[in-house]
Amino acid sequence: MTEIALRLKDELLKLPPKERFDLARAVWDSLDDEMLEQFDDAEWGAELERRAAATDAGMEAEQPFREAIDELRKEMP
Repeated sequence: MTEIALRLKDELLKLPPKERFDLARAVWDSLDDEMLEQFDDAEWGAELERRAAATDAGMEAEQPFREAIDELRKEMP
């Protein structure tokens, strides 16, 4: 990550969980299809949508980003 990205990350992690979640979703949505094709986003995208819907519906507690990523990595081959 660039220096500015690292500084932004540090500041963003100070936000309340709901604001971080909304921001993460906005950043993800800002990526174009070509960029997303660089990632295997079929599984990632489905998981993000599932979590977003569950969080929006109040059915799931927000989970720290690092914890969520670690869980996803364990599930992937």
